Amino acid sequence: MKLPPPSRLDRAIAYFAPATAARRIVARAQIAQYSALTGGGSYGGYDGARRDRAATQRWRPRGSSADAALLPDLPDLRDRGLALVRNHPIARGALSGTVTKVVGPGLKLKARIDRKRLGIGEEAADAWEHEAEALYRECTSSIDIDVTRTQRLTGGLDDLVLRAMLGEGDCAVIRRWKERPGRRFALALQVVEGARLANPQGRRDDETLRAGVQIDADGAPVGYHFRNRHPGDLGRLDTGSTYVPAFGAGSGEQHVLHIFRRLYIGQHRGEPFLAPVIEPLKQLGRYSNAELMAAVVTSCFAIESSSAQGPAASPLRSVNPGAGAGKKEKIHIDEGGLIIDLGPDEKVAAFESGRPNSQFDPFFMAIVRQIGIALELPSEVLLKTFTASYSAARAALLDAWHFFRTVRAWLAQALHQPVYEWVLAEAVARGYLRAPGFFDRPEMRLAWCGARWIGPAPGQIDPKKEVDAAILRMDSGLTTLDDETAELTGGDWEVNHPQQVKERRRREADGLIGHNGGPALSDGDYDEREQDEDRPEEEDES
Repeated sequence: MKLPPPSRLDRAIAYFAPATAARRIVARAQIAQYSALTGGGSYGGYDGARRDRAATQRWRPRGSSADAALLPDLPDLRDRGLALVRNHPIARGALSGTVTKVVGPGLKLKARIDRKRLGIGEEAADAWEHEAEALYRECTSSIDIDVTRTQRLTGGLDDLVLRAMLGEGDCAVIRRWKERPGRRFALALQVVEGARLANPQGRRDDETLRAGVQIDADGAPVGYHFRNRHPGDLGRLDTGSTYVPAFGAGSGEQHVLHIFRRLYIGQHRGEPFLAPVIEPLKQLGRYSNAELMAAVVTSCFAIESSSAQGPAASPLRSVNPGAGAGKKEKIHIDEGGLIIDLGPDEKVAAFESGRPNSQFDPFFMAIVRQIGIALELPSEVLLKTFTASYSAARAALLDAWHFFRTVRAWLAQALHQPVYEWVLAEAVARGYLRAPGFFDRPEMRLAWCGARWIGPAPGQIDPKKEVDAAILRMDSGLTTLDDETAELTGGDWEVNHPQQVKERRRREADGLIGHNGGPALSDGDYDEREQDEDRPEEEDES
């Protein structure tokens, strides 16, 4: 080990304490040797942490909490993401396509109470579940469930909530009470966009306030501050805000549903769906527009003039009469097939820009694949182009439906299940439904509120194969008819079964099918069967 030369400080220390100075020199030599062996200051075993390479030596990301990383950028992420959704085809398709697959016409309720815990028989449990489903439909299928009296819950507000959550990162659903004539329920929902959730009076975030969310020492929300109007609304802006507690002081009932997907520990606001791909989407849009404009320009033509008098004597001067003499004129040709008289010294020259660009589509698809990876949407689903084989198309759909089902399960638990519990609570309190122990014991309330939520089915590329596979799974005991009905068609077996019985009896009564399920016999078949019955049995010749 080579010792470094002593510094001025080492020489000064050596004058009073030679042993201490020697130890300093040896320690510096050991540090230099260890630094050389471990990559210039990165003391671990990961190449990604090395600081002596050009690719990483200036890359020093700052470790931040979820809120510190997101909240300062949230307004820009929200505004830019919404601008892309309004104007960019891929951004609009990614968000709208996700909402369509997850929600579609709306999630349907399938009540599933805990019969064993409640000690209820099959017939009584079925009757209670059917009554609960009917009351839920009565409350949520009316526009009165919406404070603005504009949309129903199923296929309306749930679509709006998911669209707002994906576009803005989050939104809030406030429980309200609105007694309205002709309606037995007072429950109403107010959906508030994420831009209205903000700190009051411009306060800065601190340990108890995070972008409009009031939190306690454990980080749990205790209330929300909402602007009285959207900051970008028309007319005079109201800078005031309203505080809404998250839970009831006495009952503990949840008053506000803060709808967002929590991706990181300590996160109190939602991240917009397009946040990781805003820049590539914007650049891809600019590139697409440039290529489109280049192709349009290629289809036009230019006017060349060799006249000494210049453009002032050109017969095209009437196209732009406002131009002065000797001044270049801008000619607008917006109509295809337009015929213009040329002067004696003018001729038509075509542009040669090499458009359309043959490399545009491969580069475009490469960027779209990267965007699809970040959004968990395969490029085939994102662009709705299934040009590969059946297996490739099916694999892409299955991969996308893993994402859609995950979002659907999250939405059901974040929105539909709490609203269903609110409906049941009001129905029991008003005496529309009998549920012993509902308000007394939490475990009993949980048993009464069990539910399953059915969304739109993914569809089938080859329906016969899908149905045969479903029958095989049922015959093997892997699934039930109820599960397969929901998976293949998005329907409800308990609704389909009585309808099938009714249809089968009518078809048998009208002679369309036989009693054994085969084709019905014709009149001639009936006459021949009656003759066979009247004919005596022949003796066995043997």
